[in-house]
Amino acid sequence: MSILELSFNQDNMTHLELYLNNIRKLIHCIWTLSCIIEAGRISLS
Repeated sequence: MSILELSFNQDNMTHLELYLNNIRKLIHCIWTLSCIIEAGRISLS
């Protein structure tokens, strides 16, 4: 395996990790929002 391939693979991994990290943040954000909305609905009723 050449150095070029190695660096490319590493670059790919960081892109994938960033992508997954963003998805995780998005899911966390949606989850938090839905919890707040649910809590609001319960307290209103």
